[in-house]
Amino acid sequence: MAANLMGPMKLFTHWFALGEFATLSGIMMSMGTMGNMLATTPLAFMEQVLGWRTTFFLIGSLTAAMTFVFFFLVREKPEKAITTTRPVTVRPPSSVKQMIFLLRSRSYWVISYGTFFRYGALVGVQGLWAGPFLIQVLGFSPVEAGNILLVLNAGLILGSPLGGWLSDKVFRSRKKIVLAGLLAMTVTVGLLSFEREPSRVLQITVLFARFGCFSGFGTVMYAHIKESMPSDMTGMALAGVNLFTMLGGGFFQQGVGWILDRLRQGGASPTDAFQSAFMLCSLGTASGFCLYLMVRDSRVGAAIGPLRAKTNEEGQE
Repeated sequence: MAANLMGPMKLFTHWFALGEFATLSGIMMSMGTMGNMLATTPLAFMEQVLGWRTTFFLIGSLTAAMTFVFFFLVREKPEKAITTTRPVTVRPPSSVKQMIFLLRSRSYWVISYGTFFRYGALVGVQGLWAGPFLIQVLGFSPVEAGNILLVLNAGLILGSPLGGWLSDKVFRSRKKIVLAGLLAMTVTVGLLSFEREPSRVLQITVLFARFGCFSGFGTVMYAHIKESMPSDMTGMALAGVNLFTMLGGGFFQQGVGWILDRLRQGGASPTDAFQSAFMLCSLGTASGFCLYLMVRDSRVGAAIGPLRAKTNEEGQE
């Protein structure tokens, strides 16, 4: 699945204007979230009607068909413009050289730290623990909890392209949009941890919608790292940040569960246990916000020169 995230992002850099990357990435993330939603009730309905073997066969067949369509229709990059200049021999940088350059970059570590806590908090809440919180603490029925989670996902679908558009076209800044998203997530999940009244359905629903929407702003981090690295190591930079994105999701799903188990074993009520766990999520995104203040903003649409050794026709560097 990772190749289907990194590959299109790299293709965006070939086919579209540099100042559109954040918006396009946000749209792609929204489509992915819509796919996640199809894997809930619609998938369960298909399984009940057709059986799980037939359902999986149909999904596999659709994926195979998409693979062939992609292979035959999508080109790596537009046709090169005709030029009258003499060709220049270029030696691309090695993967080791790119890795060393990336690991020495402060921007890489700051952005990776931010995406670790941003996506970790999102997946920890949206992907696993929001449902038990709504049911066990606030007393909602499973259907009511599902409806609120649906609103959260709708916020995420809206927030990803919205954050990209604001970054590309309105504020012309990566850093400002990411900071706004991290700050809003910090406040929102902090407020959620203090919710106790199931009668406040509208307020709770709005909080979850805000949480989803502003977490989508984190997609702009991919544009930020892309513009902070040399142009010919875009793939390495995007994959390097995405590594910490996925680590954050896995860590928070397990970490929140571990905290809840330990607190419950110590005699804490579900209400107190969830409050402590969600507050830790809030503190994590707050730390990401504070550290992100130190990173340098990138120029929207700017491209850093390639990290490679150019040679002339005689092979001299």
